[in-house]
Amino acid sequence: MRIGYYVHHHGRGHATRAGVIGAELTRRGHVITYLGSGALPDGDQVALASDADEADAPFVDPDAGGRLHWAPLGGGYAERSAQIAAWVTQARPDVVVVDVSVEVSALVRLLGVPVVVVAQPGRRDDAPHALAFDLAAAVLAPWPARLVVAPHLERHRDKTVEVGGLSRFAGHAAGPNAAGGGSSACASPNSSESVASGPRADGSRDAGGCGVAADVSQSTAPGAGSGGAAIDAAGGPSLGARRGSDSDGAAVNVPEGLSAGMPRGAFSDATSRGAQEIPRLRGVLLVGGEGWDDAELPGAVERAVPQVHWRTPDADHPVEVLLATADVVVTHAGQNALADVAAFGVPAVVVPQERPFDEQADMARALDDAGIARGLTLGATADEVAAGIRELLAGGDERSTGRAWARWCVDGAVDRAADVIEAAARGGVADLAAGTDADDLEGAVRGSRHGIDDVARAGVAERGVREAGGVARGVEGGSGWPAATGAEAPALGDGTLQ
Repeated sequence: MRIGYYVHHHGRGHATRAGVIGAELTRRGHVITYLGSGALPDGDQVALASDADEADAPFVDPDAGGRLHWAPLGGGYAERSAQIAAWVTQARPDVVVVDVSVEVSALVRLLGVPVVVVAQPGRRDDAPHALAFDLAAAVLAPWPARLVVAPHLERHRDKTVEVGGLSRFAGHAAGPNAAGGGSSACASPNSSESVASGPRADGSRDAGGCGVAADVSQSTAPGAGSGGAAIDAAGGPSLGARRGSDSDGAAVNVPEGLSAGMPRGAFSDATSRGAQEIPRLRGVLLVGGEGWDDAELPGAVERAVPQVHWRTPDADHPVEVLLATADVVVTHAGQNALADVAAFGVPAVVVPQERPFDEQADMARALDDAGIARGLTLGATADEVAAGIRELLAGGDERSTGRAWARWCVDGAVDRAADVIEAAARGGVADLAAGTDADDLEGAVRGSRHGIDDVARAGVAERGVREAGGVARGVEGGSGWPAATGAEAPALGDGTLQ
């Protein structure tokens, strides 16, 4: 199958997602060509001309009277469109994935090629977006089923498939989603299952949009946690397991009255009583290439929560290694960052940034409403972020342990995305959009956010029954944190956060 993949030039997140999906499609034997004017994944590429050359300014009627987003009269769009049309004519693709552009979606469909439109969260009920969704053979939503972040897609329910979060680290991370899985592991968009599903009668908790029951009564063996810490019964790192060295390698003493195996919540109790000589937790600050709206926020958070040793990913401290050994993360609400955090199952405070159509604000709200992460509002202050961090550290629920991220359906998401694209090329995704009811799926995931000790899953999928097993892998060192134990760090990627 010949597949085109249009990559929007704004930021690097679209290219990262394209690379994740494209790698799976290539593994299946398909030929992929990436088209765009910005960063593109490695592989066959068509570098498109810019559609916003300042030499063409001022742009006249760029939205075509409100029917398009960007098609200025007399601008540089003609060359760009001609390049796309020439490639389609020559390559004769079976399907083109568009992430994201209303104009490219319309052009490709006019050229007689089925289009898969990658959905974005936020309030996209305007006429141009409606046109793209109307023309699409399939709408691929990179979040779990039933998450209310794009209500405008309800009118396109018959061709919308929520595949779960798409992360580069799925299947590599030692977290609740590291189990592998089949393409029907995510519940049907029409299923009655909710992302915020409650406990089942048998005592397990359904993984929401994944259709997988996570047994929260189990924990991994001591030593499988962050930095080699044991995992206590509530799923948090047993701080006493790090007794003997703090973040700078100095000896520490657990305050009197605190057990050697105290759970995460005891950290808050200790600090509230003025005890300082306990191991510092590990925190990660994540933001995309555009930086924080409030450039002072990271520093203010570090000052407000000094009990946590904070890191920001860089060339020396890859994001995947920091996440694999973190106790808490503060992140923006971009899709790739959320999927990566979910892959490692780290308790998170989500601070939305100003983006078009309120996409990050709506996502942070939905995460908070679903009990998956602590989502804040636009313009959140350092004090509000600090309060969210303390709430997570003091809590004992799934959000505080990171297990709630299992409901983000990172496990198997890339397989489901590839299934959608293949189905669109064959003539439609009605069967996938209808899906398989979660009650038809059987499985159990037992473990903590840092390791899976046993995984069993069976799912009835279009491509047959798939089974996968997982083994716990705790990351004990090489993480870029002070006083790391020296164990080899996982080689999971280039360490850049998109």
